[in-house]
Amino acid sequence: MKITYITHACLLIETDGLKILTDPWLIGPCWGGSLWHYPTHKFTPKNLPTPNIIFFSHGHDDHFHHETINSFPDSWKKSLIIAPSFKMSWWEGIINKYFKNVKYLEHNELYTHRNKIKFQLFLNDRGEMDSSIKISSKTTNLFLQTDNLMSLKEAKRISKIEKIDVAFVIPFLTGIFPGFYKWDSDTLLRLAKEKILRSLKYSTNIVKALKPKYVIPYACDLGYLGDKFHINLIHTHNKSDLVNEIYKKKITVKPIILNSGDYVDHKKKINVKKKNKKIKKKKK
Repeated sequence: MKITYITHACLLIETDGLKILTDPWLIGPCWGGSLWHYPTHKFTPKNLPTPNIIFFSHGHDDHFHHETINSFPDSWKKSLIIAPSFKMSWWEGIINKYFKNVKYLEHNELYTHRNKIKFQLFLNDRGEMDSSIKISSKTTNLFLQTDNLMSLKEAKRISKIEKIDVAFVIPFLTGIFPGFYKWDSDTLLRLAKEKILRSLKYSTNIVKALKPKYVIPYACDLGYLGDKFHINLIHTHNKSDLVNEIYKKKITVKPIILNSGDYVDHKKKINVKKKNKKIKKKKK
């Protein structure tokens, strides 16, 4: 299984002759023009291979991005779409507007594609409209958390289904708090620091509960422009903070940081092809 990091929550997964694309926000901004890819990247639907399968985890604009979908070549619109069944008419309505070949998965449902690749979907267990997915080949069990802020109990349950080889997890709690609130600067910075500490505690506990062999932080390469630029100083989405926290907590997992275009190959062990230097454990 080869997994290429495209940007944000978008991955290109190649296995058993299939190409799987996840949450493709590829062009332009989202969230009313305020949120952009950072660092920038060079991928578009025009220079990516046609995916056999596209997975959409939920309906937020940075995961189900209308401008990107409208730019899909005709061949992409024939891809099999895998999406969670939220039992919401607006969700299925908007997907069915764009695509004809759609497979909706219920919570815990296991779907096998062409007797080769298995997909198992997990809805958020706290009532939010979000999902995670496990993609399994003969050699690799890949878990994608996306923005699913599941409970630790749920993460532990998922870890017991099958051993997870590679897990992509979020290193930061998302949302508008506190940067979009009108507090004074000192209050905003204090609340932001508290959120960073909560984020690291949550994310490291999720990693510990999932028990993957390798963990890769993702879904956080973002930047704010325009009148929201100051939020970059408040909402800091830092992958290396999670990696360093994993080392600090001595969690038995191997963390990897990927930039856009970097990829990992996995069979029995990980082969990493990336530009940036490895993050090493800090000396005491």
